[in-house]
Order: sequence, then structure tokens, then C-alpha cells
Amino acid sequence: MLRQEKVDFARRAAADGMVLLKNENATLPISKDKKIALFGVASYQCFKLGWGSGDMLAQRIIQTNEALVDAGYTIEEQSDAINKAWIEEHATEYQRVNRNWAEWTFRFNEIEMPTNIIESSAKEADVAIVSVGRCSGEADDLKNEEGFYKLHADETSLIKRVSACFEHVVLVLNTCGPLDLRSVENCKIDSILYASMGGEQFGNAVADIVSGKVSPSGKLTTTWAKKYEDYPTCEGIDTIVVPYNEGIYVGYRYFDTFNVEPMYPFGYGLSYTTFEIEPYDFILDGPLVNFVTKVTNTGKMPGKEVVECYLSSPDGKMEKAYQDLCAYSKTDIINPGESEEVVISFDLTDMASYDEEAAAYVLEKGDYIVRCGNSSRNTKVAFVIRVSKDVLCTQVSNRFKQDDVELKLISKKGIASISYPNEKAEIENAKILDLDITSIEPTVCDKYEDTPDELIEATSNDKLYTLEDVWNGKASVEDVVAQFSNEELAMILNGVIYDSADANANVGSMAIKVRGAAGELWTSDKYKIPTNACADGPGGIRLSIFGTPEESDTDVCHEMVAYPSGTCFANTWDCSIAYKFGACICDDLEVSNIEGWLAPGINIHRNPLNGRNFEYMSEDPLIAGNTGAYITFGVQYDEDTRPTGRYVAIKHFACNNIEYERGITNSVVSERALREIYLKAFKIAVTTSGALTVMTAYNKINGQFASTSFDLLNGVLRGEWGFDGVVMTDWNPCSNSKEHSYAGNDLIMPGCHKKDILEGLEDGSVSKASVQKCAARILTLILRSNYVINDR
Repeated sequence: MLRQEKVDFARRAAADGMVLLKNENATLPISKDKKIALFGVASYQCFKLGWGSGDMLAQRIIQTNEALVDAGYTIEEQSDAINKAWIEEHATEYQRVNRNWAEWTFRFNEIEMPTNIIESSAKEADVAIVSVGRCSGEADDLKNEEGFYKLHADETSLIKRVSACFEHVVLVLNTCGPLDLRSVENCKIDSILYASMGGEQFGNAVADIVSGKVSPSGKLTTTWAKKYEDYPTCEGIDTIVVPYNEGIYVGYRYFDTFNVEPMYPFGYGLSYTTFEIEPYDFILDGPLVNFVTKVTNTGKMPGKEVVECYLSSPDGKMEKAYQDLCAYSKTDIINPGESEEVVISFDLTDMASYDEEAAAYVLEKGDYIVRCGNSSRNTKVAFVIRVSKDVLCTQVSNRFKQDDVELKLISKKGIASISYPNEKAEIENAKILDLDITSIEPTVCDKYEDTPDELIEATSNDKLYTLEDVWNGKASVEDVVAQFSNEELAMILNGVIYDSADANANVGSMAIKVRGAAGELWTSDKYKIPTNACADGPGGIRLSIFGTPEESDTDVCHEMVAYPSGTCFANTWDCSIAYKFGACICDDLEVSNIEGWLAPGINIHRNPLNGRNFEYMSEDPLIAGNTGAYITFGVQYDEDTRPTGRYVAIKHFACNNIEYERGITNSVVSERALREIYLKAFKIAVTTSGALTVMTAYNKINGQFASTSFDLLNGVLRGEWGFDGVVMTDWNPCSNSKEHSYAGNDLIMPGCHKKDILEGLEDGSVSKASVQKCAARILTLILRSNYVINDR
């Protein structure tokens, strides 16, 4: 795949992930005969991505100003000249190939544009575009303050002055997530485009939307509140112990259930045309729900639409949210007056609620209302599924006790959920499908991954088994592992940094095989174990080294592509785009001679201040899980579903929903919320994609580090979900190295814990049998990657 093909894809994906929030007076698209005045530093120096492992360095970034000129627009000269001069004067500060984490800023300082300049620009130009940029990143969070989650006074002033002078104003939000826009809510702003973080092709993607070359089709995957205090998660995010008192009421589940009006609802996004969605032909085959929707373009321009389906479950023993997203599908481009049929499918048992007393997923008796529309606040009742009695779907075990902190879970009792005119009549007149409860056979997943208590013993012959013998069918991985000394076992459970580089080296670049790669697995000529490196993500394959000059980057580094952010990809609501992204990443891995990619990140957008939200997908586990699954499949399998030999590390498992003191924070969450929200995204991604690796989070969950949680890893991930790949830590975890192998965490990265494991093996505090099992899984991963690549 040529780099240009991947760049072209990145441009299309960025445009499809941009969300049109407002468009009065049909201000967008802008015809080419209109002159545009540009304001805001972000129009000339965008935030392509946030910082940290999710960033990409040393890329040629297309800015909005140059892209608009290339698209055929004329930019008003006076304001353009002032902006360019300002950028040139502050080149060191504003050139966003910024290679030192400590120097990143959350926003750019705005130019103090004199009012008379704005007034004179308004006499020359037809439309003003004001760009607001906001960045965030790893190891730090936004604040509910001006210049962070709120607009800075300079930004507010600029928007107010521009809107007072221009007849037509477009606001472009080049941001890491939602912003508080109350300070400009009374300004005359015709159009608002949430452009997210679009990677190196950001400017071209904005120009494609502005010109109408692409009709907006992105939808929000996170609710935008009117004010920060409207989120139920706003308390306790800057403390070591974080109580998840909102329970299952995360994002739109809270806003809809507790009737809190958002600024922009989940699933919302405008187009340059309009659509009508008509569901029909409802079929219930056991718990499998299938129906067809007819989507008609009722406007005047071609465009795409997303059909969103929500399920309102009946209250019973357990409270339910007003609705949960249960399925969705995006159309192809539909021309005006034409229609497309979209088939919607989901398994009703996937929507079962978790009963903590029964330790089971249960469909409670009652009517399940299926709603269909194009946002969580714009749906109609399609049909009703009637369940005659409680149905136990899956039996598991409660695994996550809250021993030290008592949650004060919110309740909807006495609170009226959202409603709309004719909703009651729609429900009463809806077609009712009766569930055949005998078609659901309870599944029992009440088990753990077997914990070894017997050593793998070496054979008595003198032959040395190698990994090559395993590949050729002459030995098993256990035969190889049985030969390992304690020191060799300690080494394979660590990355290579322990004896080949300075343990205090750049934390994001701890590999030997490829300069700038994040880490590398143990190699051995003796056992024919080849090199196996992994690179940071999810913005692309990051090979540049923070804190070094750009000139030190290799040619391969410059071949890599800076793709849009995870949120931008999720905003497309398009699984085919997610798969294509994975295929592009696979090609970048091949070009860079790297096997593994430390992505995708699918943690839930629990709170809008989380510094890493730009890497993640959504507040909804279905969107997050599906997007992550298709990206994973694109990396690990080709179009003929043959293994590519490349692998992902789905991260951060689990509840890494804030960056404040992330190494030691304790996420205190109910078992129901864990299973229905925070683990569900990972379950979808892991079980449907064939993921080979999962990365654990730094934080604790109910007092136990995720990376040493036996219940999380050997209980849920391996026992319940059947995951048979490798579990690795995030880089330099604070958890106890001697507890990892028994818990089911195979690999401690980047490789600074050999001494601890060896000491534990020698004194018996670390189970050699569990270490051997971890070593066998690591060797299997190497077979699945290096040996597959070589064989192909």
C-alpha cells in the first residue's frame, strides 16, 4: 500500500468523523465565490492529536488556511497576514511537532486581533471562520476552568467581536472533546463544526466539509452537557479513590433517564441534507432481532445517514436506564429522493442486565421497547418485544467486591425520564413480538482460567527444542519452556530493557530492533526466538522519540501516517472505516518491520476532563467495542481472513477513565456497572476480533491493581471470555511484580522487573508453574506473529 493511499484514507476518515452541530441559514457549505476571513490560531496551527503515546511526531500537517486556498477559496488578506505573522513570530511555540511532553499546552494563545481589523475584514469577506483549539494528553487531565474545558476569555472575546461584525460566522472546534460554550451561546454563530482531532490531514478534511465536497455524516459518541456540573461523574475525579456513584447511568443513560437536557445529545449530528427513517419487517428468531429500515434522502444534496437503535428495558428488580444503544448501521451515500434499505440486527441477550444477587445476566419480565432514529433524543418506537417471565441468560460469579469504600449509587426513583409527544401512543400502537423464552438456554461461565500447580517438566532426552521445532511440528511450546532456567523465565516475562538499555531511558522508546519503538520482547539465539517489537498508538505507528530533535528521526519514521484520533474514528459510526484503518496500520507495521501495536484504546468516556479521551472512542460500550473490534480485525487479518502476523494490544483493561495519579488511583465501581459498561466494550472487542494481546491499566479496581487482579484476568478475561492471548502491563506499573504471573498477566513491560521475578522464583514466592504458563503464551504470540510473517 502506497503512503499516499493511506494519506487519502486518513483524509476521508477525518472528514467522516467531523460532526456538524449547528448550521443555520445554510451557511455551510460555502460556495467558492465567497471570500473567507480566518480567525483563531488553530486555523493556522491545528492540534492534529493529543500528546503522549497516542501522538504522532514529525508529520507534514495540513493546516486549515492552506487547505482552503488549495480548495479554491480566497482568504481575506489583512487578517490572514496578521495571523501568518503571529505564527512566524512564535514559530518555536506553535509548530506542533513538539517533541517534549513537558512543553505541550492545552490551548494556543490567541492573537490580540484589534477590533478595527475585524471590522475591516468584515467589509471584505463574506464569511468568518473562527477556530478554537484544545489539547490534552497522557498523564494529565483537563480542568473545569477557562482555557481548558471552558473557553478562555481571549477565545470568548474573539468570538463575540467576530460575530458582532460578520453576517455569517462558522465556529470550528479542533478539540479533544466537549467544551463548555455557554460564554458564547448568545453570539450570532450560524454554524458549529466539531472537527475533533483529524491527524495530519486535518486541514484538508475541514476544507472538504466547508466546500461541500463531503456532506457531514459524523455523529457524537459522547454527550455534550450544557455545563460540567450536569455530568454525574464530576465529583471525585481528582482524588486517589474515585467512587463511580453514577453506576450504570453513564453519559446519555444519565441525561435521558434523569431528564437533564444536554447541549448536544449522544448520537447527534447534522448533514447538508435531510433523511427519513422508516423501520419495518420485524422478525424475532429466538433472541435474535432482525428488522429493516428504509432510509430516504428527503433533501437536496447527497449524503450518508446513521440508523441508531435503542432499547428501553422494563424496570423490575433492577433499575434500568431509559434506553441503551443496541444496534446501529451507516448507509452509503444516498442521492436526493432515493432510498436505501438498512438491515438492523442484535441479540436480545446481549442487552440483559446484570443481577448482582444472582451473579447472572438476566432479561427481566416485561416489554422491551425498540426505538429507531438518528440520535438518542430523536427516535420513534419501532416495535415491542414482550418477555413473559424472567430469563437467566448467563451465569457467572461476582468477582469484584467493594471492601473499603461504600458507593452511594444514584437512583431514578421518583424522577420522570425524558418523554416526547405521542410517545405513549407509539408504544400502545406498536407491533408486539413475543420472545420464545425456551429458545434461550442459560450459559454457565462460572469458572476461572485453570491455574497451574504442576511444573512443566523437561523430557529426558538430550535434544534442545527450539521455537523453530515448534513451528515445524516437532515440539510444543511447553517442550521449549520446560528447558528454561529460572533466569530465562524471568527474562521472557520482561521486555528487553533490563539488560540492553538504560532503565531510565525515554519511557516511550524502549526497543532495540526499531529505533523509537515502545518496547520489545525477549529474544534468544539458543532457542531461535526472534525479535518482536511493538510501537505506540493509537494515532499511528509512533517511531519518533520525545525530547530529541526532528533531524534524528529515521526515514521510516517519516513514512508513518498520523491518522485521526480514536474519537474521530468512532464519530464516523462506520465499522468499514474502522477496518480500513486497521488495514492501514497493518501496512505501516510491515513498512516499519514491527509486529505489535499498542492500541486501540477503548476505555469509556466517563468524564469529559479525562486527558486521554481523544484516544478513546465513546461513552457507550457498543460503539467503543465495535470500533475497537474492527480496527483489531483489520490489523490482524487480511481480506481473506488470513492472519497477517501483526497484533494489537487492546487497552487499557480496565477503568482507566482519568489520568490523575493514574498509577495508584482506585476506581471503586459496582459489579453491575463494571459488567454492563466498563468491561462490555472489552468483551465485544476481544471476543469478536480474535485479539492476540490485551494491555492492563495502571489503576486499581476496587482496591486491586488491574494488572494483578486474578478475578479480572483469569476470571473474566480468560475464564468467562475464553481469551487465549497474551496480557501485558502498561509501561512501568506500580503493581507488585511477583503477583503478575499468578493473576494471569504474562508480560511486564518494558522490562525492569527481572530481578523481582528471579528472586521470587528462587525463594518460592513466585509460582514457577504459573510463570511457565505465561512463558508459553508469550512464545505462542511470537509464533503467531514472527513465524507467520516469515511463512507468508
